[in-house]
Amino acid sequence: DQIERYLARFGAAQMQIHFHEDFSRDPLQVMGAIFRFLGVDAGFAPDVSDRHMEARVPRSFWMKNALKRTGVWGTLPESLRKPLRRMAFQKRNAMAPIPADRERLVEYYRDDIGKLSKLLDRDLLTVWLSHKIISRR
Repeated sequence: DQIERYLARFGAAQMQIHFHEDFSRDPLQVMGAIFRFLGVDAGFAPDVSDRHMEARVPRSFWMKNALKRTGVWGTLPESLRKPLRRMAFQKRNAMAPIPADRERLVEYYRDDIGKLSKLLDRDLLTVWLSHKIISRR
């Protein structure tokens, strides 16, 4: 519904929609498309070898809360912060919903995903409603 409102307001010629899956698979291709859309140098190839701001989840909520309350993150030098962060947090995909919850979410969002799939003329149902995204590590 939100994308329909944006399309109605701004028109398809003023919008581009990209998917995280595409960016993960080929970031330079997606960025090139964005650069062309914006009218900037599409030949520019940024360095995408380093991953920044990757989502992480706490290994222990107790440890996360303790570190947050003490304010230790802001006082530690970066050389100590990185190893401590690796000990305190794990990659987001280390957690997955239990199958019953996932099935409930799939059913809840099925119509919206189908509607978006038609709007964008792209098959989103096959991938988004399968277990491929959740189980990918």
